[in-house]
Amino acid sequence: MDASIHDWLEGRGDSLVLIRMIDDATSRVLARFYRAATVRAHMDLLGRWLRLYGRPLALYTDRHSIFEPQDKGKALPEGLTSFGRALSELPIERICAHSPQAKGRIERSFGTAPNRWVKELRLAEASTQDQVNAVLDSHEPCGALPSHL
Repeated sequence: MDASIHDWLEGRGDSLVLIRMIDDATSRVLARFYRAATVRAHMDLLGRWLRLYGRPLALYTDRHSIFEPQDKGKALPEGLTSFGRALSELPIERICAHSPQAKGRIERSFGTAPNRWVKELRLAEASTQDQVNAVLDSHEPCGALPSHL
C-alpha cells in the first residue's frame, strides 16, 4: 500500500492523492483518489479491498506516521497508530519497508500512473474527486488498475 502525490488534474480542480494496493501473489490492484493521504483514506481503501478480495495476510508499507507511530520523526517501536490497531484486530501483519526501493512493485507502478491518468482525466474534463473516481471506475471496475501500471 502506498500513496502518490501528483498534480493529477493539472490545476483544474481539487488537489488529489492516488492511494493504491497491489497483491503480489495475485496481481490484483485497487486504487482510489482522495483529497489527502490520511488515515481515513487508507482505511477506506483497505475496507474496499476487504469487501472485494478478503483479508490479506500482510500489508507492506512505508514508515509514514499513518502506519508507524513517531515522535519528532523518530519511530516509536512499542506504539500503534490507529491504522496499526486496525491491522492487529483483523489480524493483518504489517511489514515495514525501510526504503522506496524495498517497495519496488508499487513504486514502479507510480512511475507510470501519472502519465496515463493525467491524460485520461484531462480527456474526461474531470475536476473533482467524485468525477476523478468515476473516470477511474469507468476504466477499471471498483478502481482496480491493471497491475502493469
